[in-house]
Amino acid sequence: MEGGKFKSMQSIRNIIYTVVFLITGSLFGAAFGMVSGSIPGRTGEAGYLILTSDDLLPAAEIISTLHSQEVPEADRLNTEIVSIDTLVSGVYGGYPTEMVIRAYLLDRIANTPELRFLLLLGDENDLPPIYTLGGDSPSDDFYTSAVEYTAIPQLATGRIPVHNLEDALQYTDKLRDYILTPVPGNWRDKIMLLADDTNKSSNNILIEMTHVAYSNALYLTLRDQFDVQTIYGTEYTPQPGPGWLLQPDMTADALATINSGVAMLNYIGHGSPTTLADEKIIDMDRDLQQIHDPVNAIWVVGTCKFGWYDGKDAMSEALLLKPDGAIALVAASRDIQPSSNYSYLDNFFGTIQEFVNNENDFRIGELVSFIKNDGPYEHLFHLLGDPAMRLPFPRMTTIIDLPASSDTLRILEPMEIQLTQTYAQFNNYLIIKGPEKDIMRGFPENNPTDFLFYKLPGDIIYQGFMSDQAQIIIPIDIQFCDTCTGSISVYSDRVNDSLESELTTVVDNWASIPIAESSAEISDNTGPVITVSSSDAIVRPGGVLFPPYELDIVFTDESGINLMDAMGHGLRYWLDDQPESTSLIPFFEYYSATDGHTGLSLAIVEPGYHDLIIEAWDNVNNKTQSTFELYFSGAGQFTAEKIFNYPNPFKEDTYFTFTLSEPATVSISVFSIGGQKIVTLSAGSLESGYHAIYWNGKDQSSSTIANGAYFYRLKAVSPGGEVFETINKLARIK
Repeated sequence: MEGGKFKSMQSIRNIIYTVVFLITGSLFGAAFGMVSGSIPGRTGEAGYLILTSDDLLPAAEIISTLHSQEVPEADRLNTEIVSIDTLVSGVYGGYPTEMVIRAYLLDRIANTPELRFLLLLGDENDLPPIYTLGGDSPSDDFYTSAVEYTAIPQLATGRIPVHNLEDALQYTDKLRDYILTPVPGNWRDKIMLLADDTNKSSNNILIEMTHVAYSNALYLTLRDQFDVQTIYGTEYTPQPGPGWLLQPDMTADALATINSGVAMLNYIGHGSPTTLADEKIIDMDRDLQQIHDPVNAIWVVGTCKFGWYDGKDAMSEALLLKPDGAIALVAASRDIQPSSNYSYLDNFFGTIQEFVNNENDFRIGELVSFIKNDGPYEHLFHLLGDPAMRLPFPRMTTIIDLPASSDTLRILEPMEIQLTQTYAQFNNYLIIKGPEKDIMRGFPENNPTDFLFYKLPGDIIYQGFMSDQAQIIIPIDIQFCDTCTGSISVYSDRVNDSLESELTTVVDNWASIPIAESSAEISDNTGPVITVSSSDAIVRPGGVLFPPYELDIVFTDESGINLMDAMGHGLRYWLDDQPESTSLIPFFEYYSATDGHTGLSLAIVEPGYHDLIIEAWDNVNNKTQSTFELYFSGAGQFTAEKIFNYPNPFKEDTYFTFTLSEPATVSISVFSIGGQKIVTLSAGSLESGYHAIYWNGKDQSSSTIANGAYFYRLKAVSPGGEVFETINKLARIK
C-alpha cells in the first residue's frame, strides 16, 4: 500500500492505541506477564531473536542455524524464532500487531538479560512498524525503546523487508556466502565517500556545500585507518539532461568503484527512494543492472527516503535482494536534515574507527542501534539486513617493519618495504599514495565570498600484492616540497586453517612519509611494453574475441608503470574513435617494481572489427600507445571463427588458421572435388584462441597433390561434447 491514506490511518491508529495503552497499560502488562511462558519459540535465554511470519519460517531457520551452529564458535549465538502469526492470534487478538510486538519484546527484554539482537524478517505487512506519534515516519527503534517513540532501542535491531519466501531465501543464500565463505582481499579496507554536487535550483548554496564539507569531515576521520576513495560531485562537470542536470562521468566512476569491491560506501546529498541526487548519480531504473558488486558492500545512505521500505518499491530493497547488490543498508526512511544526517554519520564512522583500533567489538546491528542518542531524526535510520553480521573491516596492528624499510619516497629511486616476520606468510596488499590534494572551490555566481575547502586522497603510486618485502620506483610526477608527505598502507588477511570462515584481517598505515627529490640519472627512453591476453592466450592484431570479452593486459617497463595520472600520464583505453577514454588505474595491480596487469571487460554492441587503443606511461614519462585491431564475434556458443588457409592458392605448403571460442580437439581433413579424402591433420587438444596448423601439401602417402581445387573440413569438439564443423575451399597451383 502506498500514499497518504495508509500513513494517515496508521498515525490515527497509533494515537488511539497509545492512549488506550496509557490508560490500561498496567492491566495489559499483567496479562502479558501471565502468559509469556506460553509464547511459541524455544524456551530459555536467547542472544538472537528472529520475529517473522509463518510463511517465512524456512528462511528464519536458515539464519538461526547460521548463527547458532555454522559460524565460528566464538561468534555463535543462542537463537530463537517467534512467529508473529501465533502471537496475534493468541491472547492479544484484536490489538494492533505493532503494539503486540512491542509488548512482547519489552517483556522478553525484562526477562531475558542476554537478549542482544532482534531480526524482523518480513515487510511492513507481516511486521507493521510503529509510526511517530501523530506523524507518518516508521521506526523499528520504537519496538524496544524503554520510552515509547524514542530512538534509543534496547536491542540491536535489523529488518530484512522481504515480501515472500523466495525473496527471503535469496537473501539468506547471499548472507551465508558472505559470512561462511568470506572473499579475501583488501576491499575490506576500502570505504567510498560519495557526495552530491552544489547544483540545486532555488536552494541556499551554503546548504548545498555541506554535502562535500560533511563528506570531507568523514574523510579526515577515516583516512588514517582506511583506503578512502572519494567521489564528489564538485569534481565533475554536469551535463544537460531531461528535466535537470546529469553527472555521467561521476556515475561511471561510482559504478566502477562499487564493482571493484569496497567494504562500505556512504552517500551525502539529496535523494529519493530510487535515486541518489537530482542529477541521478545512481538511479534504480537505469543503473541497478549495472551493479555487479563482487563482495556485497554495506551501503550507508542518509539521504531523504532512500530507506523507505514501507509501501514503496525502493532501491534499498532491490539492492538487498540482488545477489551482487548490497549485504546490508543503513538508510533513512523519510526526509532528514543535512545537519542531523551528519551528526549521526559522525558518530557512526567514529565508532567504526574505534572498531578498527580495537576499542570495540560491535556487530553491525550494535553499530547502527547502540550509538543512537534520540536525536530528532535518528529514529529514521534503519538497518536493512542481519543485525548479528560481523563488520567486515580489518583491525589495526603493526605490519610494516619501519626500521627495515626505506624512510623516504625518493623520486626515481627504488624504495624498500619490509614487513614484520609475523605477516610474511599472510596475503599482503600494498598501497602507496602521494600527497593529499587541497581543493578550494568558489561560487562567484552566488556569492564571491562563498568558498568550499576540502581534501582529496593522494594519487596512487603503487598498488599490488606483496610477500614479506617489496621494491617500488617512485614516479617523476610526484610532488615534492619541504612539507610534502605520502602514505603507505599494508592490508593482510589469512584464512584460519581449521575453519575456512574464520578470516584474520589486519591493516597498518604509515601516514606521513617524506617525499624527497632525487639526483638519479635517467637512462630509460622507451615506453612500457603492452601485452593483451584473452583466455590465457595472447591476443594479436586481427585476432578474434568471443563473448564475454574479458581481457588481461600486462604492462612491463624497467622504470615501473606510472599510475599517478598527473597531466594525463596514466593508463587508459578507448575503442575506435570514442572521444572519451577510460582509466585502467583503479584495477591495475603490480606484480613487481617493473610490471603489473589489469583486467578489462568490454561490452561491444556490434560484432565485427574494432580498434582497441591502450595508452601507458612509465615513471620517467615515456609513453606507449598501442592499437589492437580485433574481431569481436557475436557468437555466444562454442564455435570457431576466422577460418582461412594461407597462402591460398598455395604452391608447396600452407597454414590453416582459425580461432576457437573454447578449448577443443581439432582435426582438418582435405578432400578432392569428387569427395575422396586426401589427408587428415589431427591437431589434438588446443586451447581457446588463435591457432595455425601447418600442411606440407602432401597426401596420406606423402605424395604431393596435383594442381587444382580441393575442399577442407575443420572439425572441433569441445570438452562438453559440442561439435563445430565447416567446409571451405583451397587450391594448389604451380
